[in-house]
Amino acid sequence: MRLFFLGFTLLLILFGCKSNRSFSIHSYPPVPKVDLTEENARKFDYFFYEANKEKFLGNYEKSVTYYAECLRIDSTSSVCLYELANIYSGINQYGKAAELMQKAVHFNPLNEWYQLALADLFHRTEKISEAIKIYEHLVKIKPQSEEYLYTLSQLYAQSNQFTLALKTLDRLESEIGFNETIIMEKMKIYIHLNNEKLSYAEVEKLIKKYPGQVIYLGYLADLYSYFKKYDKAITTYTKMLSMDPTYESVYFSMASIYYQRNDTLLFKTNYSKAINSKHVALEQKIQKLIPFLISDNPESSSFNDNELEQFFQQLLILHPFDSQGYILYGNFLRNRGKSDLALVKFQTAIELEPTNEQLWQDILFLQAELRLFTDMLLTGNNALSYFPSNGVITLLYSSALMQCNKANEAVSVINAIIDTITNNPPLKGQLYALLGDAAYKAGLSDTAFVAYDEALKINDRNLGVLNNYSYYLSLDNRDLDKAEKMSSRTIELEPGNSTFLDTYAWILFKKGRYLEAKFIIERAIDNGGDTNFEIVEHYGDILYFNGDVQNAIIQWEKAHILMQSHTDESIDSKRLHTIQQKILNRRFID
Repeated sequence: MRLFFLGFTLLLILFGCKSNRSFSIHSYPPVPKVDLTEENARKFDYFFYEANKEKFLGNYEKSVTYYAECLRIDSTSSVCLYELANIYSGINQYGKAAELMQKAVHFNPLNEWYQLALADLFHRTEKISEAIKIYEHLVKIKPQSEEYLYTLSQLYAQSNQFTLALKTLDRLESEIGFNETIIMEKMKIYIHLNNEKLSYAEVEKLIKKYPGQVIYLGYLADLYSYFKKYDKAITTYTKMLSMDPTYESVYFSMASIYYQRNDTLLFKTNYSKAINSKHVALEQKIQKLIPFLISDNPESSSFNDNELEQFFQQLLILHPFDSQGYILYGNFLRNRGKSDLALVKFQTAIELEPTNEQLWQDILFLQAELRLFTDMLLTGNNALSYFPSNGVITLLYSSALMQCNKANEAVSVINAIIDTITNNPPLKGQLYALLGDAAYKAGLSDTAFVAYDEALKINDRNLGVLNNYSYYLSLDNRDLDKAEKMSSRTIELEPGNSTFLDTYAWILFKKGRYLEAKFIIERAIDNGGDTNFEIVEHYGDILYFNGDVQNAIIQWEKAHILMQSHTDESIDSKRLHTIQQKILNRRFID
């Protein structure tokens, strides 16, 4: 539902003058019924029908206009006020909705639905006392209503009126008899009041009523633990196990008590019993293990890494067909820097749960980190078969295609999805940036430059795009002024980046400004560029055009050595042959 704005006149019609007095069902005099002429009645019915139709179609702005026309004819129409209030509530304008609903109740004070809706709006706007007044009124009308009594008790408790909350719960209990929900609500209030004795008393009612139910003994044991009566808690937990030996989740509760007592041995013993139990749900085990996984300092944990690994391995033995155990183990290994082992766990998990979108992304990220680009092709293709519109998966898969010299495929994959990315501008910007790289590598310069322009519309400070765009323009001898402007911006933002300095120097070289280019390329060399064969080769080219042929040849020879020692498969034989010819012929070859 989209927001909309109402004109001043319409606002006056809907809201009139605001009142600061508190709400009361009986605060208004009786409202006489408005007698409409036949013509006005016909108009009212027409506008009311149109209002309801537009509301049903989701055209809320038109609907509001029609309801307002109804109110021009009959300002006492409670149903129109009610419908308008619901529209405003739907767009989270609860204050305006409450004002309208108050008028609806004023003009039709016997309608319980209006009163309930108003109480809900008061609650949403944190006017608890006003909501209480409504429910107190409703309880007077329907003193045996379980719903009204229960809600009133909740409102009393929220406003810290605990005595009234307890009295209301007692009243509800007298109406419906013994009830677990009522007992638990009273227990929570007594805990809040730090009334230990009465907290126990409420739970003991449940134990007496249902002596064979282990869960109620658990409530009592948890209360003992909360009030630091640890010996009684341990005794009660032990009794639970004697009644039901499969109720082994209590070992976690006992472990917590021993942890509070700094008894490391018994803490570990009970914790291990819970983890190793086939009767404890995997979800509960994972909930208990996660704190160790995300600890800022794993060495300060109560368990060392070997002990934690044993826990994870036991999870997989007890729950071999649940992906969550493998995912948790994989995240543990990943956080410990064991990405290769983490990948194995994630791959097992995805076989068990191939519809886990986040897991596909995590696998691709790990494969990228490990530079397993060929594996990424298979993973990305499988992931897209489940989630063809996932932009992150597309980005990672396309990056792998680029690394595997499949630029044309990368262009096709990105083009198939990029127009569907509408609510994530940063991701769309990354996709356009990668599309630019892929298109240029595929020989589609015009497509590449359009993609770069789109990426810069989203983020004009994207340094990778600014650098690549300007460099490729220089290679094509196109729009060198634009290239220089973009490249100079990267230098302003990162003046020590050797790649950006090299690009700027090469643009100056292309524009025939050789001395300036020499000054900039030497900055690139001084900032780590002396280990990059492309930068060193450019240094030789620039020296050559500055008349320093001897030193140019020295730099070309260095570039040749660096190129031969490079393991990147993207270095083609043509480029290697060109630099060899430069050295052999002692001259620049484009």
